[in-house]
Amino acid sequence: MYIDIAKKVREEFFLEFSIYHRAWLHELVEKYKERGMYPVFPTQIGDYYADPKDKDIAILSALCMDWDGRELEQIASMRGLMGASPWEWFTRREFVILSTGRVMNTVMDGSRDRRYWEIAKLFDILYDICRIGTEIRRPSEVFRRMTLGGLCDRCADIFHISHVEYKRDVIELVFRSSDAIGRGLWPISRHGIRCPRMGKVSTYLRTWFPDWKDAMWTFEEAVRLFGLENDYDFFYAYLAHKELGELHPLECSRYAGAYQAWFGKQLLKPKYRWQGVLPEIEF
Repeated sequence: MYIDIAKKVREEFFLEFSIYHRAWLHELVEKYKERGMYPVFPTQIGDYYADPKDKDIAILSALCMDWDGRELEQIASMRGLMGASPWEWFTRREFVILSTGRVMNTVMDGSRDRRYWEIAKLFDILYDICRIGTEIRRPSEVFRRMTLGGLCDRCADIFHISHVEYKRDVIELVFRSSDAIGRGLWPISRHGIRCPRMGKVSTYLRTWFPDWKDAMWTFEEAVRLFGLENDYDFFYAYLAHKELGELHPLECSRYAGAYQAWFGKQLLKPKYRWQGVLPEIEF
């Protein structure tokens, strides 16, 4: 009971305190999406193919890649392995050759330590999930009402995938949403799409909601308090704010300092004070 009361009181204060910040965040996401320029994600490999079936397989190959550098080199390497049609490469089980002989321990170009046999195992597991008798269903059919969690868990039991939950959520975002980096290949209600979570996104959340504690709010509940159109828009807010901070470091640092000082002292400032510190949204 006491936790519920404390949670309600803190939520009410946050919503009252952050009204101008949340409006600014909404504008930040809107302008970021309107501009249409995003960091390189390995999921962009899907854009090299026209057939949705090829896109399905290509985008799922991003699970094999490192997501913190040399993404374009890894994309080129995976394209070379899968050939002109990833779907045919998959359904003909041509990936099996990557797990045999001397090539099995070859490290994928651009990757730190992803070996060919691990790539083959990912697609072998996917093949088993997609197969019904002699029929091979598209991943879009298989994952229509389920998440990629099962595929990721089975792979993680056999070989290491760093930041697997974050990668899973970004890949689902690409498949299921139609805006920004989304490609709308696996239709679903946008309200069912999670906000990708990694350490830096959690830190970003705590910067603007210092009261957030896992014991009191789940990550999803805390994100929802910001009132963005979609839960996953908080991920775009993080990306946009990161870029804005690189372009205007002094202005963004000054704003974060003022925000946290006011929040810590429980100060409700008038609109003109917020307007004096909110950074201009200029990319």
